[in-house]
Amino acid sequence: MKFGIYTTFYNCERFVDKIFTSIEMLNYDNFEWHITDDYSTDNTKSLVLERLNKSPLKTKISYYEQSEKKQMYWKPNEFFDETFDWIILVDADDNFDKNFLNVYNTFLYIAVYELGIV
Repeated sequence: MKFGIYTTFYNCERFVDKIFTSIEMLNYDNFEWHITDDYSTDNTKSLVLERLNKSPLKTKISYYEQSEKKQMYWKPNEFFDETFDWIILVDADDNFDKNFLNVYNTFLYIAVYELGIV
């Protein structure tokens, strides 16, 4: 299954490197990460763009300029096309296991294809 992960950054300079490192360590390949700055008043946007350019996964990461505050947060489907099976919000300060997409993939496969409940 293809997962879309999205993160909106707002005044969270201290979390930028950590979340990029966490995403880069994911043990799952069929995903894309869509990110935006949510009109931060600190240096978050420049740090995000700098880190994006250095990321070994930059082909899997898309940066979007929003037309309004919280656009991606409240309307994530506007930033993903029909090729994505599932969309997941990951906040800039979230902690997660590097295998979480494998867990979701297994659970959702069983739910959809074996049990037909989703």
